[in-house]
Amino acid sequence: MDNGALKKDKSETFKFTVSENGAPLIDDAKVSIEYEMNHNYELENFDNFF
Repeated sequence: MDNGALKKDKSETFKFTVSENGAPLIDDAKVSIEYEMNHNYELENFDNFF
């Protein structure tokens, strides 16, 4: 993989609306979910966010 692609600014790829909590929601997405994380349950190999 080209490491330069990871640093490319892609913020203007999609039109989006900023939600009440500041999350960008893509305007043309069929589904958008806005939530507030209340807890991070850390496990050995991964984290669960609630």
